[in-house]
Amino acid sequence: MKHDHIIHFEFQQSTPFEAYAHIKVAPSLVDYIYSTTVERCASEIHLAGFKPGSAPIGYVERHYHSAIIAYLRDFINSFCVDVFLREQLRERQLVIAGVPRCKSSFVELHQPASFEFDITVIPIPINSQWKHAHFRAPTRKNYRDLDNQVIAFLAEEHGIATSLAGVTGVAANDWIGFFATPHGNHVPLCDPTLLWMHVGSEDPDLEARNLFVNQIPSVEFFSEASLLQGFFRSFHDRQYNFSLCIKHHAQARHFNIDRFKQYFKLKSDKELHRKFVEVFSFRHDISLRRETAEAALRVALRYHPFHVPFQFVQQEAEILLEHICTNPDYYVYKSSPDFREKVQLLAQKRVKEAALMDALAYAENITVQEQDILDYLNLLKRPRTREFVYFMLPVTRVNEREMPLAHDTIAQVCLREKTLNHVIQLLVRNAL
Repeated sequence: MKHDHIIHFEFQQSTPFEAYAHIKVAPSLVDYIYSTTVERCASEIHLAGFKPGSAPIGYVERHYHSAIIAYLRDFINSFCVDVFLREQLRERQLVIAGVPRCKSSFVELHQPASFEFDITVIPIPINSQWKHAHFRAPTRKNYRDLDNQVIAFLAEEHGIATSLAGVTGVAANDWIGFFATPHGNHVPLCDPTLLWMHVGSEDPDLEARNLFVNQIPSVEFFSEASLLQGFFRSFHDRQYNFSLCIKHHAQARHFNIDRFKQYFKLKSDKELHRKFVEVFSFRHDISLRRETAEAALRVALRYHPFHVPFQFVQQEAEILLEHICTNPDYYVYKSSPDFREKVQLLAQKRVKEAALMDALAYAENITVQEQDILDYLNLLKRPRTREFVYFMLPVTRVNEREMPLAHDTIAQVCLREKTLNHVIQLLVRNAL
């Protein structure tokens, strides 16, 4: 966020679990967005007795004032207040359950805009003794051809990388990070919006492919694509013409081994081979990598007992049920007498694991850069390398179509994954 001095932030924490935030935005920002919105509206309204695009400003202000104020409330909250609030909560190193809930808002011309939020906090006192806990890392299986499978996988990926050298354009199934700004509605006091998106290859994703395929990173282009409209509300159902620029591009056609080595801090081909064994060695249909992650999380949770609010466990349980319903064996699972109880326990486990990783990230001064996100996305390129990922992204398909993810959403998941890797590394090293 630029020019933070135009935003006043008040924070109170009445109990260990409940907090309140009040954000006021200077009238200068409110008036600026109001005036540009009125001018744009006047240029688009077809008013009897006036040439198209020449409606009087006074007419627009009298007849569209309420609609414009409602638009300003949504725009300022989404693109200024929300970003600023997240930054402030991170500075205070608070572990948040869910998202801050806006309980009231006020926006009016020539007056400070006001937004009040209720926040649920999960207090987790850090016990540094977890680093020295006894940890017995699971061992690899020694069945025949396991090492040969790793060698063949790496050789194939090296070959694909060589054949695609010099290819730079976006293709189907690639991930991209791009800036999107409604053209003609740029607010200089707010940062551009960075979104991340998987460019799907299915029929419903045709619009996204037409928009992004063969585009070159760092080159600005424009579009009125419907898949972007939902991120920018209009007060009169206008289709925005977006200014777009791709900043990051993760090709799906080959797995980037150099990026993988950088992510896991591997210094030699021997270490690379050993790391890949973790996703080729399975016991009872569970990979060695998954076993190691589960064991490390159990140790960390044992040293950090804490409570999570029931409503957030319930929300996670509903997400789990939606996912389980898509499994062909769903009715077999459902027939079990303790099915609901198991789902509830798994939901509680997942919520606690995510919250603890957030707390340990603060305690260990772990942060996420955009390169970390690209490293994470690199792991999603192959079914085998997905085994390295414990904290998965939220669902990106809406109505059978791939949709963009906000930068904060994907960054939070990547931070948890990076923190888990840090926990595993410390526990394994200290166990030697």
